[in-house]
Amino acid sequence: MKIAVTNWNDSADKAPPKFAQLFKFYKSKSGFKTYSHFAKSLAEKGIVYDLSLFSHWQRGSRVPSNRELLLTMIKIFTEAGSMKYQDQANLLLRSADKKILTYEEKEKLPLLQCKQTPISIESELEKFMILDKTNKQLQPKKSSNHHMNLKFSFVLSLNTFLYFEKASRENHSTKAGFLRRLIENHRNSVNINQN
Repeated sequence: MKIAVTNWNDSADKAPPKFAQLFKFYKSKSGFKTYSHFAKSLAEKGIVYDLSLFSHWQRGSRVPSNRELLLTMIKIFTEAGSMKYQDQANLLLRSADKKILTYEEKEKLPLLQCKQTPISIESELEKFMILDKTNKQLQPKKSSNHHMNLKFSFVLSLNTFLYFEKASRENHSTKAGFLRRLIENHRNSVNINQN
């Protein structure tokens, strides 16, 4: 016997999940590893969107406003087995500022059970949201200087310089290529300074 809990809207201590969190959760739970895989499923239902839109949905910068699109997504998630209960579908609709399923819409989604969502599924969603938030906090911030050119300045003894020059000609490895470029840069800077 499964234990049911109150709906997200009935609980004062929990904020309802955002559309972005639910989209990411159900997309992942349905086995869609890429946006193109999800887009293919939508296209099979007659709905075509640019892949970048799914990225906006997942980041939370956009939320779909078309109810038919949301119902199609619910159908896809239901057919994939990741969404089983009407409460889950209603939660997704409410996260997009839409009213809950109508009687006619429920008739078109026969795989959705009208039972209350079991606690195991709600706790799975909560864990997913916590992990997602933690992952975002742990990811390093992207630097705007990711194509930084570094210039090195160093002094080599003549013997060391000659050794590196000889090694770079004999060995065509990556390290040798790096050393070769260092030597060429050094020669160029010496020639410029001498002129």
